[in-house]
Amino acid sequence: MTQMEKKSTQCTSIKVHPLLKGRKLDKDDEERLRRWATNGLLEKRQVVASYEGKQHLVLVREDICTLLPQRWVNSNIVQWMCSTFNVSESLRFRDDFYCIPPEILWFVLVCIDRHWWLFAFEIAQKRLWVLDSMYSGEYNDDRSNMHAYVGKIIEDIAKVLMSAYEPTENDLPRFYPSVPKQHNGCDCGVFGV
Repeated sequence: MTQMEKKSTQCTSIKVHPLLKGRKLDKDDEERLRRWATNGLLEKRQVVASYEGKQHLVLVREDICTLLPQRWVNSNIVQWMCSTFNVSESLRFRDDFYCIPPEILWFVLVCIDRHWWLFAFEIAQKRLWVLDSMYSGEYNDDRSNMHAYVGKIIEDIAKVLMSAYEPTENDLPRFYPSVPKQHNGCDCGVFGV
């Protein structure tokens, strides 16, 4: 996704342990932290990092160990990095793209009247992203009703797949990120996805 609307992303900072706040770490300190965080003899489920303002983003020692050589990086690390990129001060990350975190449950591609667009369901925030290269404001009632219907179906599927999932009482909130507009009438699938 490119150029997310400012209202849909919030800047959050990474929580720093009180003993480390304001302290400049030298190479020895960094190495000691790395050894502690990846020590396989210590509790694997111990929280070693948490993301301020995002309660669902925590890294336990087991997650950090996936960063060791010849290991598969797990989805918690990817989700953390996506969140970090998305709130970065870097112009490249702020303006050029949005990293879709793995907390997105799935994508639903739709084509009606020869126009393609994509729904993406974000589990943690319980919201529906509508990526539509032709979106220019509020939709008519038919389109809004269809978006609500798709949201309801997605929540019903989520409930079946994840027994702990609690559906929203009303419609899923929908967000319409700014996606590039096609310059012709046939590239909507490429631009919206």
